[in-house]
Amino acid sequence: MKLKRPLIALLSDFGKRDWFVGAMKGVLYSITPEATIVDISHDITPYNVLEGAFCLNMAYRHFPGGTVFCGVVDPGVGSEREPIVIYGDGCYYVGPNNGLFHFIIAELKDWECRIIQNSAFMLNEVSATFHGRDIFAPTAAHLAAGTHFEDAGPELRKERIVRLDKYEPEITPKGVRTRVVYIDRFGNLITNCTHGHFGPIEKIRKASINKNEIVITPGQTFGDVDAGETIAYVGSSGFLEIAVNQRNASEIFNVRVGDLIDVSLLEEQK
Repeated sequence: MKLKRPLIALLSDFGKRDWFVGAMKGVLYSITPEATIVDISHDITPYNVLEGAFCLNMAYRHFPGGTVFCGVVDPGVGSEREPIVIYGDGCYYVGPNNGLFHFIIAELKDWECRIIQNSAFMLNEVSATFHGRDIFAPTAAHLAAGTHFEDAGPELRKERIVRLDKYEPEITPKGVRTRVVYIDRFGNLITNCTHGHFGPIEKIRKASINKNEIVITPGQTFGDVDAGETIAYVGSSGFLEIAVNQRNASEIFNVRVGDLIDVSLLEEQK
């Protein structure tokens, strides 16, 4: 799909205090001044690749074909981890090979990956600590401007793409063990668990969160319970979420992204 104007979507853990995001945008506009730049988020918890991967996955599906996504959550910057660009289903994904694109490549129908090695895709001077500005932003800009994907560098075999498989849900004798992959602004706990793991939402009655047994009311939306009560529901993400109505569940249960939750299910009626 050919867009009327190049579209570049950014995600990072840089926050808004420093010049990092501004410098990346300066690079993007210097190379592709006609581009439209959309900020997905720059408030990813520092170094939290899992959180960044989930946030990027939730956003990318709503963008048109031809979008160039540039993701920088990169605790291994300057190390041997490869800078990569993935092309799949009409869009590009630029960033570090550290699992940031785990959820996306699981959904792409057809894709391939290149290691960014061509110096023409980078700034003249590349620092060891700011690849977002010096490698990823210029690569995204060149791709948005129409530079051929194949020119970025050699192909990287799919089996060498870093995945986050250790975070996959596990079926247990009492239910399912899942992880918190994202905590939204309201403190709601978003897991990587779907209907396929727990069945009807009505089967959920309690969960073990940080060794605390929590009684949960299953429902469809927050208004199904009174303020201060805990509810389990399938959110707009399509994943199981646990919330405390009009309260911050992450603070109440002292939960961080990556923490385990054991969800107990009602036994099947015989």
